[in-house]
Amino acid sequence: MIKIGTKPLTAGDFHKILYQGEKVELDAAAYKKVAQSHEFLKKFSKNKLTLADLRNMPRKEGWLQKKMREAQELSAAQGRSMPGQPGAQPKSGKPGKPQKPINRK
Repeated sequence: MIKIGTKPLTAGDFHKILYQGEKVELDAAAYKKVAQSHEFLKKFSKNKLTLADLRNMPRKEGWLQKKMREAQELSAAQGRSMPGQPGAQPKSGKPGKPQKPINRK
């Protein structure tokens, strides 16, 4: 049986634990230290944001999103529609008539 907390673990100890099924026992002093660390973490984490809290928070509008929204509002105020959206007209030619492709060489 390997007692953790009395001396540093060696690579041989790890090998015995992982591959040979060696039993492990925690030293009383090490157990006390683990318990103290756990209590500290419980006190420290009280009233802190969790990952779930962060995921549920409203997202801040990014720079590009803000500029796109402003452009859409401006074009809507001017009576225009954004390219690719319903009601968008081709730049040239008759509305609804497909344009000829430009053959460049």
